[in-house]
Amino acid sequence: MIEKDRSATEPVLGKSTEIIPLRDAEGFRRISRLMAEQATRQLDIFTYDLDTRIYDKKPFLKAVKALALSTGNARIRILLQNNERVQKEGHRLVDLARKLPSRIEIRRHNPEYIDHGENFMVVDTTGYVRRRQHNQYEGEADFNDRRKAESYRNLFSAIWDCSEPDSELRIIGI
Repeated sequence: MIEKDRSATEPVLGKSTEIIPLRDAEGFRRISRLMAEQATRQLDIFTYDLDTRIYDKKPFLKAVKALALSTGNARIRILLQNNERVQKEGHRLVDLARKLPSRIEIRRHNPEYIDHGENFMVVDTTGYVRRRQHNQYEGEADFNDRRKAESYRNLFSAIWDCSEPDSELRIIGI
């Protein structure tokens, strides 16, 4: 977890109780970073294509790396629906996963869930960030809704359990 002073206006994982409406990329980027910075155990990301405007920014990557290196129990899992853009353009979160493969794992989701348009991130089964459709910046976040976060985590785990590691994103050392 990245330690820093929290202003009275920043939400706190496990304490803040309001639902935060999100309507643009900047909102998703800021809230995803704040939530990742406060993670202590687990970060699950269900994403269409690892949107670079949210997940390929230095502050977010710094938070993910800090979580990955914080404790042996930390777990970062990413379910990627479409890896074409990541393969063509690259992505720093994928690069980080390659450097820390025992801490960060990326899988391709099971085709059975291809029509699941919603994207979400769950932190410590306490908070979540939800995007209603992967191609629109509209959704919400809640830093303290354990019931809903657990519901998203259960869905994520069910898809994760029937998914495969994304071998197309691995670097094979020769």
